[in-house]
Amino acid sequence: MCTPTITGEDFVVGFDAVTGKQLWTLPDTAANRTALWVTGVGHGAVYGRTYYGPVVLDAHSGVDRQDSPGVAPTVVDEYAGIALNNPDKLAAFTATG
Repeated sequence: MCTPTITGEDFVVGFDAVTGKQLWTLPDTAANRTALWVTGVGHGAVYGRTYYGPVVLDAHSGVDRQDSPGVAPTVVDEYAGIALNNPDKLAAFTATG
Protein backbone atom coordinates (compact mmCIF):
# COMPACT_ATOMS: atom_id res chain seq x y z
CA MET A 1 0.00 0.00 0.00
CA CYS A 2 1.29 3.46 -0.81
CA THR A 3 -0.61 6.44 0.48
CA PRO A 4 0.01 10.02 1.56
CA THR A 5 -0.10 10.75 5.27
CA ILE A 6 -1.91 13.68 6.85
CA THR A 7 1.35 15.62 6.55
CA GLY A 8 1.51 14.89 2.80
CA GLU A 9 4.43 12.45 3.03
CA ASP A 10 4.24 9.11 1.18
CA PHE A 11 4.70 5.81 2.98
CA VAL A 12 4.53 2.08 2.19
CA VAL A 13 3.75 -0.70 4.66
CA GLY A 14 4.31 -4.45 4.24
CA PHE A 15 1.95 -6.87 6.03
CA ASP A 16 1.98 -10.63 6.54
CA ALA A 17 -0.92 -11.94 4.41
CA VAL A 18 -1.84 -14.65 6.94
CA THR A 19 -1.50 -12.91 10.31
CA GLY A 20 -1.99 -9.28 9.27
CA LYS A 21 1.14 -8.38 11.26
CA GLN A 22 3.05 -5.34 10.03
CA LEU A 23 6.44 -6.49 8.70
CA TRP A 24 8.11 -3.27 7.53
CA THR A 25 7.46 0.35 6.62
CA LEU A 26 9.08 2.99 4.44
CA PRO A 27 10.38 5.63 4.67
CA ASP A 28 12.97 4.46 7.16
CA THR A 29 15.00 7.51 8.13
CA ALA A 30 17.38 5.49 10.33
CA ALA A 31 18.40 3.42 7.27
CA ASN A 32 18.22 6.43 4.89
CA ARG A 33 15.51 4.73 2.78
CA THR A 34 12.66 6.57 1.08
CA ALA A 35 9.15 5.37 0.30
CA LEU A 36 8.33 4.19 -3.19
CA TRP A 37 5.30 4.45 -5.44
CA VAL A 38 4.17 0.85 -5.76
CA THR A 39 3.43 -0.16 -9.36
CA GLY A 40 3.07 -3.93 -8.93
CA VAL A 41 3.26 -6.78 -6.43
CA GLY A 42 3.70 -10.44 -7.12
CA HIS A 43 5.49 -13.63 -6.14
CA GLY A 44 7.20 -12.17 -3.08
CA ALA A 45 8.35 -8.94 -4.72
CA VAL A 46 7.17 -5.32 -4.56
CA TYR A 47 7.88 -3.28 -7.70
CA GLY A 48 7.89 0.49 -7.70
CA ARG A 49 9.56 3.81 -8.37
CA THR A 50 11.35 6.37 -6.24
CA TYR A 51 12.73 9.78 -7.15
CA TYR A 52 15.96 7.91 -7.85
CA GLY A 53 14.44 5.36 -10.25
CA PRO A 54 12.78 1.92 -10.23
CA VAL A 55 13.36 -0.58 -7.41
CA VAL A 56 12.32 -4.13 -6.49
CA LEU A 57 11.81 -4.96 -2.80
CA ASP A 58 11.46 -8.27 -1.02
CA ALA A 59 7.80 -8.29 0.04
CA HIS A 60 8.50 -10.05 3.34
CA SER A 61 11.44 -7.97 4.58
CA GLY A 62 11.17 -4.72 2.61
CA VAL A 63 14.87 -4.83 1.68
CA ASP A 64 16.06 -4.13 -1.85
CA ARG A 65 16.16 -7.16 -4.12
CA GLN A 66 17.22 -5.07 -7.06
CA ASP A 67 18.03 -1.38 -6.82
CA SER A 68 18.42 -0.71 -10.56
CA PRO A 69 15.92 -2.92 -12.42
CA GLY A 70 15.47 -0.41 -15.24
CA VAL A 71 11.66 -0.35 -15.12
CA ALA A 72 8.79 -0.51 -12.63
CA PRO A 73 6.24 -2.98 -14.07
CA THR A 74 2.51 -2.56 -13.56
CA VAL A 75 1.57 -6.17 -14.42
CA VAL A 76 3.62 -9.05 -12.99
CA ASP A 77 3.42 -12.84 -13.11
CA GLU A 78 6.00 -15.52 -12.30
CA TYR A 79 7.71 -15.05 -15.68
CA ALA A 80 7.60 -11.40 -16.67
CA GLY A 81 6.71 -7.86 -15.78
CA ILE A 82 4.96 -5.55 -18.22
CA ALA A 83 5.97 -1.90 -18.10
CA LEU A 84 5.58 1.25 -20.11
CA ASN A 85 9.07 1.46 -21.62
CA ASN A 86 8.56 4.94 -23.05
CA PRO A 87 5.48 7.09 -23.67
CA ASP A 88 4.03 4.86 -26.39
CA LYS A 89 5.49 1.33 -26.05
CA LEU A 90 4.80 -1.53 -23.68
CA ALA A 91 7.64 -3.93 -22.99
CA ALA A 92 8.00 -7.27 -21.18
CA PHE A 93 10.92 -7.88 -18.85
CA THR A 94 12.02 -10.99 -16.93
CA ALA A 95 10.43 -10.94 -13.48
CA THR A 96 12.53 -10.88 -10.31
CA GLY A 97 11.22 -13.33 -7.79
